[in-house]
Amino acid sequence: MLRKTIPYVSAAILILAGCESRIRQPMEICPGKDSVADALAALKSQSQNVVPLRANGQCRLEYYVEGKKKPQRENFNVKLWVNPPF
Repeated sequence: MLRKTIPYVSAAILILAGCESRIRQPMEICPGKDSVADALAALKSQSQNVVPLRANGQCRLEYYVEGKKKPQRENFNVKLWVNPPF
């Protein structure tokens, strides 16, 4: 009898306990600038702190050709290198 009730009791405990949702921090809203010159100056000051970036990935392209029912698929590697300020 006890073996039959343990799964039901365990399931009931899990269902009643539930899961706590993750608390999300509110995103910081950037204040606007009064003029274009102020905005450009802010962007220029931020661009001084940019670091080099290297990323690899795979791109999957799916497109349809007129007259064919099935989509055409292509996979290719993508490599991205950024070396500021160039």
